[in-house]
Amino acid sequence: MNLGKYVIFSLIIFLFSAEGAFAQNTPEAASIDDQFEEMMNTSNNYQDYKVVKRFKISNLRSATLKEINQLSKQIDELKEENEKHTQEINQLEKQLRKTDENLEKAEKSKDEFSWLGMQVQKATYQNVVYGIVVFLVLILVILFFTYQKNKNETAQAKKDLEQNQLEFDEYRKKSLETQQKLGRQLQDERMKNAKE
Repeated sequence: MNLGKYVIFSLIIFLFSAEGAFAQNTPEAASIDDQFEEMMNTSNNYQDYKVVKRFKISNLRSATLKEINQLSKQIDELKEENEKHTQEINQLEKQLRKTDENLEKAEKSKDEFSWLGMQVQKATYQNVVYGIVVFLVLILVILFFTYQKNKNETAQAKKDLEQNQLEFDEYRKKSLETQQKLGRQLQDERMKNAKE
């Protein structure tokens, strides 16, 4: 029977000391610890046991229960606060996702624009415009060289025409002279034949 009282008393001491160890940061935990120490120091010894007055155990018990209630309230408050923070974090994460989506849309709209009702990327549009410009420059160069060639051919043709015209005029002049000469000779021969 003495052993049973010793075990119960040890359990009570252990529980009080364990509660003190978990809540040593609060001022009341220090006072509970101080009360426990005072109770141990002022209690009487009987063989290997400590004899503690009931009112001291009762006071220590009420202080411990009060401390447990306060700690329970603090735990509940911290749980509520934690839940509020969790909700705020979830809300901020939603806002962050929306902001990321808006940023992605803004970056996409920065790189794209609507042209003839189609969404066209600026890089594609620039490539098409540069392709058209290069194509037009090539056509211009081809037209320029074709024009130069035709101009040279026309100048050569004019030169050849003038040369042919001069040759033709000279030929006509010679043939007119020859014809006139032959006409005179024929006239002379007719006159000669008529006199004879």
